[in-house]
Amino acid sequence: MDLIEHLKDREGVKYVSYLDSLDKPTGGVGHLLTKEEQALYPIIEKVGTPIPENVVNQWLEQDVKIAKAAAKNQLAELPNKPTQQFENALIGVNFQLGTNWYKEHKKTWKYLKEGKYTKASREVFNSKWHQQTPKRTKDFNQAILQFRNGIETQEYFADSTVNTTNNKGLFKKLKDLF
Repeated sequence: MDLIEHLKDREGVKYVSYLDSLDKPTGGVGHLLTKEEQALYPIIEKVGTPIPENVVNQWLEQDVKIAKAAAKNQLAELPNKPTQQFENALIGVNFQLGTNWYKEHKKTWKYLKEGKYTKASREVFNSKWHQQTPKRTKDFNQAILQFRNGIETQEYFADSTVNTTNNKGLFKKLKDLF
């Protein structure tokens, strides 16, 4: 599933203004409405206003662009080169929580920056975020762990002590790694 479809699946798509789970005026694919947008698509007594498909698509494109730029800046602070899956997961976090998510989830961010991916993956679950949207935190947790496993595998093969002519020993070490 590509990034846009994944975001639509996780956020849902509504062609009407509505109050999200935190009672924030929202529309489209989890787009928080600005004051100007609230005037155009008001929510009166919890009843929203229809939003045209082209407007929803425009918001989605704009919000993804912002989330990608934030993720790119955040990835530059991490000690290892990310996988595409991890990058997409981080884009999803920025899309859902906003580009300053790491200021609220300080421990998760700290562990990611230190390369302590197992601790970061566990910390994701110690939050209101997990209580509110467990599928989203599980997505991020899984991406962190797969990223960690890829790094550990690269480090393992880069280790000059590995005797690649002894396949039995190699497979035993790989089995122990995972």
